[in-house]
Formats: sequence, structure tokens, C-alpha cells
Amino acid sequence: MQEEIKLPYIPIGMEGDFAHFSRALAHPARVTILMEMMKNEGVVEGRVVDVPGMSPSTVIQHLREMKKSSIIDGRIFGMRSKYWISKDAMEFFQKTSKEFFATFETLI
Repeated sequence: MQEEIKLPYIPIGMEGDFAHFSRALAHPARVTILMEMMKNEGVVEGRVVDVPGMSPSTVIQHLREMKKSSIIDGRIFGMRSKYWISKDAMEFFQKTSKEFFATFETLI
């Protein structure tokens, strides 16, 4: 039996779910931030993740947007921050993406 995924996001169906998470990751800076977070096992504490070419305030704004979409969780308060990539959200997005792309298998 597969464990139920718990999200602050309420699933609305494959199409809406895929669009929701795709929008949350549509900005290249957000993908870069997630990749930088993965260098710390997906968790950053006490500081803002360092991203070359991006100011800390820009990174914080992107973190807040990803938090709204449930991609990350935690508290983002500059130096007193702790945030992490939501494993549940990423698993849900992966599952939804597989369902979405499976609809195109007949074209491949």
C-alpha cells in the first residue's frame, strides 16, 4: 500500500495539478534555487541559499512564491530562516507529470 501524500495544496485533477506545479517552476531562477538547495540535501537553515548572479532579496521572493505553491516549506525570514524542498509536493508533481506525459504515448 502506497503512503498517502500530504500537501497544503488541494489537488484539482491532473490537468490543473500539472499546470499548478509547472507554473511554480516555470522561472529559471526557481529551478536554479532548487538545484542549489539539493547541494544541501534540500534543506537550508540560518541563511538564504546562495545563487550566483541573484541578490538575496530576489532569492527570498522566489522562495516565497515556491512556498505558496507548496514546492518548499518552512520559514523564510532572512537570517532566521529554515526551509526545505517538500518531498511530498515533488513526489506528487512527479506522479502528475508521468500521468500527463502518458497521454502522449500514442504520438511517440
